[in-house]
Amino acid sequence: MMRHLCFPLILCGLFACGGGSDKKTEAPTTSPQPVDLSKFTDVDKSYLGKTAEGVVDETSLGVIYDYVLLLAPELLPNFVNHRDRLGLSCDNGGTYDISEAIPSVGKKITYTNCSEGGLIINGQATLKESAYSELGFPTERTIIFENVSVTGEFGNKILKGTAKYVEPEVFCKTIESTYNLLFTDTKTKHQILYTDFKTKRGNTLSPTCNLPENNLSFNLKGKVSDSNIGTWDIDTTENFILTPLTQSFEESGELTFSGNENSRATMTIKNYSESRETTNSITSYTYYIITLKEKNQEKNYLFLKEYLKRDMLTSFIDDDNDGLTNQWELRFGLDPSNPNDASQDLDGDGHSNIQEYLHYGHPDDSKIVPRLADLSITLEHLTQDYGSHIIVTAFATSAKNSSMAAKTDITYKVTQGHRMSV
Repeated sequence: MMRHLCFPLILCGLFACGGGSDKKTEAPTTSPQPVDLSKFTDVDKSYLGKTAEGVVDETSLGVIYDYVLLLAPELLPNFVNHRDRLGLSCDNGGTYDISEAIPSVGKKITYTNCSEGGLIINGQATLKESAYSELGFPTERTIIFENVSVTGEFGNKILKGTAKYVEPEVFCKTIESTYNLLFTDTKTKHQILYTDFKTKRGNTLSPTCNLPENNLSFNLKGKVSDSNIGTWDIDTTENFILTPLTQSFEESGELTFSGNENSRATMTIKNYSESRETTNSITSYTYYIITLKEKNQEKNYLFLKEYLKRDMLTSFIDDDNDGLTNQWELRFGLDPSNPNDASQDLDGDGHSNIQEYLHYGHPDDSKIVPRLADLSITLEHLTQDYGSHIIVTAFATSAKNSSMAAKTDITYKVTQGHRMSV
């Protein structure tokens, strides 16, 4: 499984038109010879794995997220907005060379131990510019990876394919990216294929551009294939509004993964505001809600953004079957092999760990309690003669640590032979 990658920044970075990195070397004096690039662009022909729809289940869900986050790190809770994501960089060492443009070929880019974001890049790519602004700046660029070597924690993979970037030169500009990429493991030959994987995001923090008609913030759509499992469809069903990309404080959005036999999962980002009479204040929290639907069964995973880590989105395994995922338990120092810790109360707020997990709570912060209503109902009435009307008064009170108001329906049961009016 591929983890801790910042690859999109590298891909986009290849299009910088100024500044650059002090690691950049001079362009080679000799021009590279034209090559047949179709063997690098027709990635579908090089994909040898399963093409049928793959299942979306507890095991594959984390795999899918891992693949999506590789090219869409915006969905990570700790993503930091890069306003100029077109900058080329070998920040952690190595060099890259860019040749002068060659007619009908483009520019050649050569990586030599280019280290960025935990990845080491070696190999060659071609950069093509196909559209320009009135001022002569490129607005449409395509990079073709020619069996580039990508090494990281996931091992060594060979990358081929295209990454196309469209960035109109307008005030409220967006970046549209289209990926058709194939990663092949050098040892196992396991493959990951991205087909028409498209992302669109705003590239400014201007308040004017945050208006809905000017800035969609972020969305994505496409197909991802795993050679051992199959293919999944990825689609944004509600455009994402994310704090790193806009000045909105209420984050939202929804992403859907679809597989075979109607198996599917959604990732929904919601903002939950809660007013508590005890503190006379309103507190806002952002949650990631994962809903897995498989074989007429539905399972929910709720994560507060404040504590959410990448591993919690890329693994949903629950070894001890206590209702808490392994990664969630590890995040708070619990034991993934001990089912008894689900009933424990880590922060001593009167709510068990499983209640915190399932109902928007925080297991290690007693100020953020689950959204549970702890109500008590009291009925009072005066003694009346038989056959007389009895007036009953109902009192509904909430416990001090109840985290949300609730409407209470009171049902009166009439014993046979008696009448009661309410």
